[in-house]
Amino acid sequence: MKNLAPIMVSTYSRLNHLKATIQALQNNNHAVDTPLYIFSDAAKPGDEEAIAKVRSYLTTIKGFKSVTIIERKTNGRVQNNRQGIAQLLKQYGRVIFIEDDIFTAPGFITFMNQTLDLYQDSPDILSVSGYIPELDTDSHHVDALLLKRFSGWGVGFWSGKYEQIKAISLDDFEKIKNSKEQTKRLNEQFGEDLFNRFRAEALGHLDGVDTRACYLQFVKNMYSVHPKRSLVQNTGNDGSGVHSSINDKYEVKLWDKTENFVLPAKLNSTAIIDNKVASFFRPDHRDLNPMVITNIIEQLNHKGIKDICLWGTDIMTDLFLQEATNYSFNIRCIMDSWAETQQTHRGYPLITPSQAIQQGEDNFVILSFASRLKMKSIAKKLSPNITIIIYEDKL
Repeated sequence: MKNLAPIMVSTYSRLNHLKATIQALQNNNHAVDTPLYIFSDAAKPGDEEAIAKVRSYLTTIKGFKSVTIIERKTNGRVQNNRQGIAQLLKQYGRVIFIEDDIFTAPGFITFMNQTLDLYQDSPDILSVSGYIPELDTDSHHVDALLLKRFSGWGVGFWSGKYEQIKAISLDDFEKIKNSKEQTKRLNEQFGEDLFNRFRAEALGHLDGVDTRACYLQFVKNMYSVHPKRSLVQNTGNDGSGVHSSINDKYEVKLWDKTENFVLPAKLNSTAIIDNKVASFFRPDHRDLNPMVITNIIEQLNHKGIKDICLWGTDIMTDLFLQEATNYSFNIRCIMDSWAETQQTHRGYPLITPSQAIQQGEDNFVILSFASRLKMKSIAKKLSPNITIIIYEDKL
């Protein structure tokens, strides 16, 4: 292969994760022919020493066609990722993007470049990805699958397509919310988790390319190309990441194929595979390690808080409610930013955070992992006097 796509690695302070990611890339076929770009985000107050150690390590990296290090002067995860992708797309026309918790199999670079070459001119293909959940796909006679659902864990983009990924507006979400047909198609063909993720994006609780790309593929009938067995393992589901919760649901056995992937000129999606993917992403107990709920309950008990309002309506709330039966909490309401008049959820009044504050509620338990920091910020803006409990990795 000639003119291989550059690989962009986005990193912050997780030195051990980063080292494993780089070492895995170095073990890839064609690493020596691949330009590597590492975008190092600037330190938040208190993280200066950790960032210094990361940047010291970056200067030692070898084993690629070239190594270019970009040290950001100001902190901003989103800007670090998106500006880096945009820069490399402008320079090369394509880019392979991974974060510092993506462990790749030795055939990853080969697969990504083969698919980036072959499907560049397919108007209905948005991206290529190295990740796929553990599905029964060995019977497929080709090595790639066309999926309706996007994955950003080891993803390849082309210029002209990446730019189509836009923010999800409230009007965009309302069109899905108010259409039973659209909601059903989303849940059955893409995954029941996306409805709440689209809503969180529209409300400003999330700001993620992966959710926006899933939305684009949903509304525009676009696809992503994936290997039939995963070439990527995400090592960040240990609580060290910003958005990834603590779980082992997404663990895979990496594919050992390294060369000559069998790829047809035209891929076709299949309802069987899409249904398997949607079923896999249906929220369930595997999405969250029980220690997360335990962590929150320990904080409540330590502070002697009994009267609480829960903010969230997804699987984390369900798991909290199950565990809360063992304690003497007085759950006064469940909050949702989209709550309407006289609604309930799991038998509790469902109201907005603003309404809860108006009623005098002052103990908010935020039951979201990915959105917890933004929701905390929103709650503080609503009232500086409320007590906010979220999962804390350091108690």
